[in-house]
Parts: sequence; structure tokens; C-alpha cells
Amino acid sequence: LGSMRMNVYNIGRVSQAIAKYIKDKGFSKKVVISFDTRNNSYNFAKYAAQVFSANDIRTYLFRYPRPTPELSFAVSYLKCGMGVMVTASHNPPEYNGYKAYGPNGAQIISPTDKEITEYMTEIDFKDIKRSDENIIFIDREVDEPYIETVTGMWYIKDVERDIKIVYTPLHGVGAYMMEPAFQRINYYNIYTEPHQRAADPYFSTVKSPNPEDPEGGAFDMGMKLADELSSNYVFASDPDADRMGIVVRDKDKFRRLTGNQVGILLADYLVRRGKELGAIPEDPYIVKTIVSTYLIDKMGIREGFRVLNTYTGFKNICNVVDAQEKKGDYGFIFGFEESIGYTLSPKVKDKDSIGTSLALASMLGYYKKIGTNLFERLEEIYKKYGYFMEDQLSLVYEGVEGKRKIELIMEGLRNSPPERLSGMSLTKKYDYMDKIKGLPPGNVIEFHYGETYRFFARPSGTEPKIKFYLMVTGAKDKSEALSLLSSTKEELKIYVEKFVK
Repeated sequence: LGSMRMNVYNIGRVSQAIAKYIKDKGFSKKVVISFDTRNNSYNFAKYAAQVFSANDIRTYLFRYPRPTPELSFAVSYLKCGMGVMVTASHNPPEYNGYKAYGPNGAQIISPTDKEITEYMTEIDFKDIKRSDENIIFIDREVDEPYIETVTGMWYIKDVERDIKIVYTPLHGVGAYMMEPAFQRINYYNIYTEPHQRAADPYFSTVKSPNPEDPEGGAFDMGMKLADELSSNYVFASDPDADRMGIVVRDKDKFRRLTGNQVGILLADYLVRRGKELGAIPEDPYIVKTIVSTYLIDKMGIREGFRVLNTYTGFKNICNVVDAQEKKGDYGFIFGFEESIGYTLSPKVKDKDSIGTSLALASMLGYYKKIGTNLFERLEEIYKKYGYFMEDQLSLVYEGVEGKRKIELIMEGLRNSPPERLSGMSLTKKYDYMDKIKGLPPGNVIEFHYGETYRFFARPSGTEPKIKFYLMVTGAKDKSEALSLLSSTKEELKIYVEKFVK
């Protein structure tokens, strides 16, 4: 219960607001809705569908749970005015959420979100009507074209089908599209962890259904199965199958690749192999967030592709792609952010674990053919461009008082940043509120120290925390880079906490 909770009251109000927005803007009077395996996700999706239907909007509702990337694809494929995904992604089981997508298939951004919120304030719940009249149930009508899209990418020819891969959907929707996608390319050496294939809204076999969380146990059962099958690779998608992570066997143990490392490897593979096959688009570009690795930027200078940086959040990445397309720029290679989100097809404008897994399988096959592996190739890249290492510091401050503390820290850093960190002097400061680097104003600050260190500070948009992204950019020695990250992390924590004492 409550005005800030997921319930039919808020589902009804936001759906009614979107319906009015669609009509006022002259958008296509069609909406598509999907949902994940969480408690009440289908009920919320059905309720939203009935509200749209009562507004004389043709509403496509998936019969069964489907991944977030398929919903994104469905919006543009079905030529809808908007789309809705009912999911809380990788969050704990007691959460749920409502994601709204624009006609381009990307999650809505400002000013659309603000306008819809304003519409909500004018809606009285008792005036909301519901109807089943305009609801059309779908599944294979979109499943097939989505699978054709993600399996039709040029790099699929590199797939080496004798590489064993273990996959876990973490009790979510991923297997519903991951398995048929791999079967479509005749890849039968992918093994889904059977216990975690079962839909479970409580995610009972893990502490956290987040492949990015090293303490959450997301890979534990997958690694056990990999040991039994003598597999060297475990893929994991989160419950709505947008994010995906990978662990790789290195000698006698598994190592987790970070989101930045996967981004580096994919960029290297796609550009290198794309040039070999003549498949890379003219004047190519990669989109990433400002807090993701800057090795990509250095690689772009040397390899001849553009890097477009934007704010944190995949909705920003995909709306950049949409803006480039509207300019007639079709050089998109792929987009990624450090929090294990990637997309490779411009027809899927959200994080896509299915398309990414196919790309990773292709990359594994290519490296096998040329006699190397992921860790060897990653080390070669570091030696070529320097060691780019990243870490994060998150400080949690809950409640109204916590929100004020986060504001005080941001204010303190703006006015009085640390002059030195680990013996390095502050050399540059960028305040994104000043509308810099071609971006709209944003509550992010970037600090540079010495020649190869920087950190970003920003409040989280979804959690009661302030986040710091620490980066060593191009060090000559790996151990030196890791040591610098460790020492500055501790110094920074001590420094910023003085603003709230």
C-alpha cells in the first residue's frame, strides 16, 4: 500500500497518464506489455492492459513472461506508441516495477517522464476505467522476429559449436529466449542450470539475483554444473534478462569478468573481426556511459571508430542511438555500460542478455580459432593501451536525513574537493551541472589527479546512496594500478564522510 508502492492504484494512474499522453502527442494508439516472473507481475501487466484498452488503445499483452529486450524490440516491431515492462530487474524479491518505453523502443527520458508524471497528478483513481475489449494476446508473433534479429547478426558465423557453455537465468525469463536463440544457430552445447531454470519469484537459490554482485551467489550453481560438465564458461542473466555476466575458468578456478572488461573485449572483437569481414559500418561508433572504461576511447582513436559518451543508464545510451539514426547516422557497433549492460542490434534499444550471449559465444569461437583465450587477449589489449582499472565506492544514507547527507557530500565536493589523493595533485574538475561535453546538466562531478587517475561522484537515481567511480587510466603496471585504486578508495571514503559529521 502507499502512493510510492507498486499497486493497482499506481499502475492505474500511470497507465491512464500514458494513455492520455499517447493521444495528446498523436502517437500510434497501440501499446505492448510484457512482464517477468515476480509475484504479481502478470496481474499488474493485465491491469495496465485493461486501462489502456478502456482508452480505446489496441493493447498487445504477452501471454507468458518475456525478457525486457524482447519488449523493447516489440515496441518498434509492432509500431506501438509506447511499451510497458513490469519488472524489478535484478532487485530483491519483494520489489517490483513499471518501465515505460517510447515509440523508438528505448525507455523514456526527460522531458517525457516529467510530462507523464504531471499528467498523473491530474488523475483521480475512481475515474479510471478498465476493459478487455482491445487486448490482443501475443507470443510467437514477436518471439520469431526477435530471435531472427539477434541470430541474424554478421558475427554469428564465428560461433564454434563445440565450446561448452553453462547458462543460468536465475529463476527469471532468460531461458525462454536464450535456449531457442542458440538452437536457431544449431548450438546445442549450451546447458541451462536446471534448478535455476524454474521460475521462482523468491529467487530461492541465491542471496541476490544480480550477476554483478560478487557476494550474491549468482554463479555458484552454474559453476558447480560447469565442473561436472568440464565447461570453462558460465553465463548468467538477471531475472528480466537484460543484464548478463560471465565467469571464465582460469587454470583451476573461475574468474568473473567485470562489465568494463567484457565491454573492452567486445569492442576489440567486433571492430577487429568486422574489419576482417568487411562487416563494420561506415564511420562506426560505440556508445557508453561517462563512468565506463576510457580504454574504449583510446582504442577508438587508434582503430578509427567514434565513442559517444552519455550519462549513466541504458535509456540514455539507446536514446543516443535513436538520435543518431534520426540524423542519418547508422554507424552503430554496440552500446554498453560498466554495470554489465550491453546491446548490439539497433533494433533492440535496451540491455540484451540474449544478443550479448550470442556475441560472446561468437567471440569465444573466434579466439579459439586463432589460438588464444579471453584472459590472454585482455592482457594483450592492456599492454597495447595501458592498464585501465576501475573500482567503485558506494556510501548508503537512508531516509530524509540520508538524502540531505548525500546533498551535503555533493556540495562539499563541488566547493572543497580533496587537493591530493595518494600523493597525486588535483589537476582538473568537471561539473556536469555546467552543461559540459555536449551533455545536458547533470548532477555528476569528475575529478582528475596526476596523469592517470580520475573519479566520478553522483547520487544514485534508484537507491539511497552516493556512488563514486574510481579509475586508473593507462598505467604501465597492473599491480601499481590496483594498489592506487585501493589506497584512493580508502582516502576518499574518509574525506567525504567529514562533510556529514
